[in-house]
Formats: sequence, C-alpha cells, structure tokens
Amino acid sequence: MAPKPMSGFKRFGSIASRFAEDRRGGVAIMFAGASMAILTLIAGSVELHQRSLGGTELQKAADAAALAAKRTETDSLTTMQRAQARAAGEIAGKRIFDAAISEASVFDGVARPNATITWLADGSSKVTVKAKLNTLFAGIIGEAFSDVEVQATANFSVPLPTEVALVLDNTASMFMKDGRAQTRFTQLRDSAKLFTHQLFNAAEQSGSKDWLRLSVVPWAATVNVLSEAPRAPDVAGDAAVTPIPDYGSKRPVASPMLRGGRVNVNSALFAPVGWRGCISGSGEAPGPSDASGMIWNALNVPNNSLDTVTIQQGKMMPIPYRRCTYKQEAYECPPPPPPPSSSGSSSSSSSSSWSSSSSSSSSSSSSSSSSSSSSSSSSSSSSSSGGMQGFLDDLKTTDAPVQPAAFFGDRFKDADVLQPPVQKANTCYRTVEDRCWTETVMELRCDGSIPSKTYPACEQDIKEGRRNVYSANPIVCANNSQSGACVLAGTERTQNIGACVGDPNEHKWTGAWCPWVPRTDWTKFDPTIGPNLNCPIPMLGLSGNRRQIIETLDRMTPVSGGTHTDVGLRWGMRTLSPDGDWPSFFGLSKPPVKWKGEETKMMILISDGENSQAIDYPGYWGCKGYVNPGCTGSPDQAALDQRTTQWCNYLKNEKKVDLFVIAVNFTNPQAVQLLNNCAGPNKNGVARFYRIDAAELKNVMKIIAGQVVKLRITS
Repeated sequence: MAPKPMSGFKRFGSIASRFAEDRRGGVAIMFAGASMAILTLIAGSVELHQRSLGGTELQKAADAAALAAKRTETDSLTTMQRAQARAAGEIAGKRIFDAAISEASVFDGVARPNATITWLADGSSKVTVKAKLNTLFAGIIGEAFSDVEVQATANFSVPLPTEVALVLDNTASMFMKDGRAQTRFTQLRDSAKLFTHQLFNAAEQSGSKDWLRLSVVPWAATVNVLSEAPRAPDVAGDAAVTPIPDYGSKRPVASPMLRGGRVNVNSALFAPVGWRGCISGSGEAPGPSDASGMIWNALNVPNNSLDTVTIQQGKMMPIPYRRCTYKQEAYECPPPPPPPSSSGSSSSSSSSSWSSSSSSSSSSSSSSSSSSSSSSSSSSSSSSSGGMQGFLDDLKTTDAPVQPAAFFGDRFKDADVLQPPVQKANTCYRTVEDRCWTETVMELRCDGSIPSKTYPACEQDIKEGRRNVYSANPIVCANNSQSGACVLAGTERTQNIGACVGDPNEHKWTGAWCPWVPRTDWTKFDPTIGPNLNCPIPMLGLSGNRRQIIETLDRMTPVSGGTHTDVGLRWGMRTLSPDGDWPSFFGLSKPPVKWKGEETKMMILISDGENSQAIDYPGYWGCKGYVNPGCTGSPDQAALDQRTTQWCNYLKNEKKVDLFVIAVNFTNPQAVQLLNNCAGPNKNGVARFYRIDAAELKNVMKIIAGQVVKLRITS
C-alpha cells in the first residue's frame, strides 16, 4: 500500500529537520525559517482578503434574498394563504440569491452556495448560507479557513406615523370597460383594497398598531358627510382581495354621525327616501382654506313636474240623421251650342264641346227644368249638381249637421250610391232622391258639458336621464296614448303607482321603482332619478382598522353627476387635518399628526375624467340647468380647473403633503397636463404622476405602497 502523501506544510517541516542536523546548514536553516514565516504571513493575508471578499458577497446576496422573500410573501397574501405566500417568497428569495452569486468571481471553481430560507415567529424571513471559498494556500493555512457561513433576516421597520388619504373618483364613467372584462370601477376598488392590505400587512408584522391610518374620500360632484367614526386600531384581517359586484356591497353605514346642527336638512324635499348625506358647499370660499366650524345645506336634486295626460269626457246622446237612397235618371242630352260666329270677338270664340255620353254635373245642372224628376225631390234636384257632388250637397240638408265620413262608415251601407251609372250613348244622367227617412243614433259627444280630466302620465320622458322625474307620493296615472282622446265619462284607463324612485343606490328603500326608468344590469349605468341621485357613499376619517377601511371600499358605488376634482382634494385634506374641529368632525379619538413636512402625510388622487360643470343636476357649487329649471351658480370647466390647481399647490407647498395623482384612461391632453402639474415632483426615482389604463392600477398602487412602508434588514 503506497504511503499517504504528506501535506506541503509537513513535508517542508521534515526537510527543515534533516537540514538542521547538518552543521553546515545552520545559516540556511535560519534563513529558511524566516522565509517560512514570511510565506505563511503572505498566504494568510491573501486568504483573509479572499475570505472577506467572499463573505461580503455572500452577505449581500443573503440580504437581498431575505428582502425579496419577505416582500413577495407580503404581496402574495392578498391572493394566497400564508403557507402559499411563504412558498412563493422562498422561490423569489432563492432566485435573487442565485442571480447575485452568479456575478461574484470569488466562487469560481467551487460549488455554488445555496440559500436556506425559513420564517421566524415574528414573521421575519431568515436566510442562512454555508459556502466553501476557492482558497490559494489551503496547504499552508488549512482547508477549514475556506468555510464561510452568513445569515440575514428581514422584516418591516416601524416608520414615523403615516397618514394616507385615498381620494377616489366615484362618477358613473367609472363603469366603462374599455374592452376589458372588468370595469374601471372594479379595478379601482380592487387596487385600493390591495394597497390597504399591503400597508396593514406591514403594520401587522412590524408589531405596531399606531403608525398607520387611512382615510377614504369617495367623490363625484359632491361628498357624503354621514360618516361613521373610526373604530379602534386593528391591523388584523383577511389579506385576500375578494372581488365583489360593480355596484358594491349595498351595506349602508350602521352607525352614522347624524350631523345635527352642522347640516340644514328640509326633510320634505327628500321624500320618499330621505336625505342620504350629501352637501352643498355654496357657502364656502372656493379657494384653499383649512377653516372649520362651517355649516352646510343638504344637497337636494329637485323633482321636475311630471308630464301629464288630459282626457276629454263626454256622454252618449241621441243624434237624428236624415238618410236617403238615390237613383239615376236618364234624359235626352241637349243639343250642343252653335259654333262661334266668324266675326265674333276673341273673348267669346271658345266653347266646350258636349258629350252624348256625359254624366258630368254640368249636364245635370243644365236640365234643371226637366219634368222627369221626382216631384218629391224636384226642388232639391234643381239646386244640386247630381252624382257624387249631389250626394255631398244633400248631406248638408240632414237634420243634424254631421261630417260626410259618418255616412261613408258603418251607418250607411248602400254601396250603389258609390257606383257610377251604366252609361248609354247620347244619354245624360242625374242622381235624384229615391226615398228618405230619419234615424236616431246614440253617439258619444264631448261637447264641454263634462270637464276634462288630467292625470300624471304613466310613461315619463326622462330625456336619457337629463330629467329628474320621480313620485314622492302614490299617483293615479293615465296612459300617454289617451292624451286628447274623447271617452265616455268614467271609462278612462288609469293605473296606480306607489311613491317611487329609480335610484339603484337607495339601498334602504323598499318601495316601488318608477316604471318609466329602465332597469338593466350594472354594466350600463342607466338614468337615475331621485332626490339623492348624484350622492356617493359616506367618507371615512383616518382609521387604523383594516376591516373598516375594506368595508368602506366595498361599499363604494358609481353615481350620476359631474366631476369636481377640487371637491375631492378639499375633503381629502380635511381628513388629514389636525386643526380646528376637523378631528372631532370625523370622530377621531386621536387627532392627526401636525403638518410637519416630514412626509408623514400622503394623498392619492385617482380620477378617470376631466373636470365638468354640473349641468341639470346640482353639485357642490350649484348647477347650470338646460332641462331642469332653477339651476344656477355652477362654475364652468375653466373655473374648476383653476380651483384644482390652487388646491394641488396648497397641499404640496403649504401642507407638505406627498401627493400622488393617477389619471385613468384619459384622452384629453389638457386634462392630463392639469393632473400632471397637480402631482408632486418625482422622489428617489419614483414618479408622483401616472397616466394609465385601469388594468395597470394594481401595479401602480404596489409601487406607491412601497413608498409608504420600507422593508429593513433586522440582523
């Protein structure tokens, strides 16, 4: 069996020992010993550098893997169970680790190190790596020097108190699909819920319940102040984004703050459904202001007058009619007139020729003295034209004046009168009475002796949603086809309709739906009628309760009316304000943090439409009425754009709010530029303005969520 080879270090020692026995090598031994020490020092320095370099690369890769695993787990919790989310995090962490190691040359020539990812009790991701470095002097300093082990754990840091206002467009245009399977509104809701879960997942795993609060401000042309008070902080909750129908959960706020003394409400104006909570800002200053203590008027959409149907009423009356039958009599036609004299003047030189087979009225009238006419009708015949014209003339002599149509209808069936006579050559004809009699017929007459009746129409013209016509009280209506008709008194056709509205957002209303408003599915937002037709759901002040925020987002539903971006910004700021009575207005037990300018306050404005004037239906600032009367005071688009710019600058520059703006499916370049200018400047390479399709909302909201909460390496 061959001897086992010695290591380089042992071999060097054996040679040195033999050399030392030789007296002649004393000096050489001393030199060799010094050289050995120097060589060992050099080898150790090289390997220490190699080990340090390899350890640094391993630690960087482990840190990146821990962060990636934790971030992926957190993001996946919105769609997966925790075990699945952690499995996804492990895959992502190992992928990041492998990519980082592949670029480190210190591991060339040795087996690639592997990362082991586990999860700690506090939710941290832990990465453990054991590796063997590629050493140059393992024979001198030992192979154990090449073994390296590193660890990294990642979790969420506890940042400064963070307050975020979600200012969300709830106008009806959010029901557009734009070729997608889901509407803009569903995309908006789901992305806002995803954002909420991402933040609260971080809050839950950081172990703090106090640093994160969110407010929700649904807006259109106004806002709803019948808010509920924020509940006690609670970061727990199901992190899955559960889809719901476009129209929302239909679960009204259980315990709203009733705003006694803060809103003037005329209850009679809101029959039959009651005031839903929206207000008019007509008494406010249009420019930016943090003033408090104000009082508003309830926003009412007036009911237009219902279209009416007027029905004439009459009675059955005995009407006498003179009836006759007629016959044709022949007589010899008179000779034609003599030809004109050649010396006659031109004015009398023309004449008509006579036809021997004529049955015209002219031949009949020329024989007015004929003795062949009946004695009972000679006077009548001598003054009438005969034929059809004679028949029409005879109608005028009936006892009661009637229209000829009565005789051509069901009451006279002698068709011979309407047939031309059989003509013979050289014979003229005239129509004469054969026999006559009087008939009395019971007939309906609307002669004004019985007053007409007026009813609301059973079919109202809502002009494609531009007229607000509903019934605050039960009505008896008439069919539109009866308008102007003459009916026997008491026989008009009517229908009973209860008090009704046509507003799908009146979730508490159990009465009738007005039959003149179409009811289709919510993929098309049909015309809405009622006193609250443009009223979105109530706002929610700053809340640290995850479930309450999700409930509010699920409650959202689109409404009719215009787009007033300045109103959303105004009320978004008020939810963040620590000043005046705003904390108590929103029912906060702990006021918001001061306006410190430390980026502790954030606002996210999402809209899918340019500013639009409130037309026909009043908004926060009034309206301009074309179809509906009485609308005044509404600012036009230019004024609304100016107010939007003022509020954006005020929030960014005066209040130091970190302002993100997302324009969804915008096409108007001027409107895009307005919102681009509204957003804050880019920070840390992250944009504050996004122009996107609704399908991209989730990704954008993930990016913004990453600016609110940052992961940190904990060890």
